[in-house]
Amino acid sequence: MAKQRSQSRLASRRTKDNRNLIRISVWTGSVIVIGFILFLCAFGIERLFFSKNPHFTLKKIDVSIAKGAVNSKLIKEKLELKVGKENIYDIDIEYLRNKLLKGPIIQDVEVRRIIPGTIQINVFGRTPVAQLLYQGGKTIDIHGYIMPNGTDAQTHNLPVLTGIPNANNMTAGMRLTDKLSLKALEFLKIRASMKNGEWLYVKLIQCNSRDDELIVYLHANNEHRIRENAKIIYPAKGLETAMKRVMRILDLRSIAAQPTGLIIAKYDRVPVTP
Repeated sequence: MAKQRSQSRLASRRTKDNRNLIRISVWTGSVIVIGFILFLCAFGIERLFFSKNPHFTLKKIDVSIAKGAVNSKLIKEKLELKVGKENIYDIDIEYLRNKLLKGPIIQDVEVRRIIPGTIQINVFGRTPVAQLLYQGGKTIDIHGYIMPNGTDAQTHNLPVLTGIPNANNMTAGMRLTDKLSLKALEFLKIRASMKNGEWLYVKLIQCNSRDDELIVYLHANNEHRIRENAKIIYPAKGLETAMKRVMRILDLRSIAAQPTGLIIAKYDRVPVTP
């Protein structure tokens, strides 16, 4: 008798467990179905009101150049967007941005949708500050990125950087990484920000790895008595301090009407020759 009651309770428990399992399965299935229906609704609404809505057809590509010598016409051609045929919500904004960033003269890009029908491109180009190896060669921005050869007179007047390892094998888009090359760019950056830095009409910067120094050749500055091809030798270590010391020397020699042809700024007692 006790055995029969035990078997009856076991059967009842199994029946209850099966019912719970069925309820869970039904509930889970319902959630999946409802979720799928909501997804379809959202997808349909998105297509109806955005990506397939003719109101958002691409009508204009607005390219603005925030910095650098970048051709807006070439930017539009590279995007390959079809005005009047594409919906702005079908256009992959991140894809466009990454595509433009592959260009060696592009530093950053902002891409936005402007409703109802505009794609806005804001381009930050790289600004060349020097030329690689020779006048008319590849150009370099302040961060060391290599860019195509300069084509205008202003670019041809930029300082030339020499003594850079493997420079002949470098192509647009690559970046200078050796210590002295980066020091040469640091020199140009400091010169642009320091008082009277514009006195130095830099013609060429030679990176001398043997002595860990920068040899800077200058154009003539008659107002401040700096001779054509005047040479200033800077140490890589303590560069900014040495640059300040040189500017004090040039200031004093300019006031005294003394010409300058050579300054060796590697020592505390700086040798200067006319």
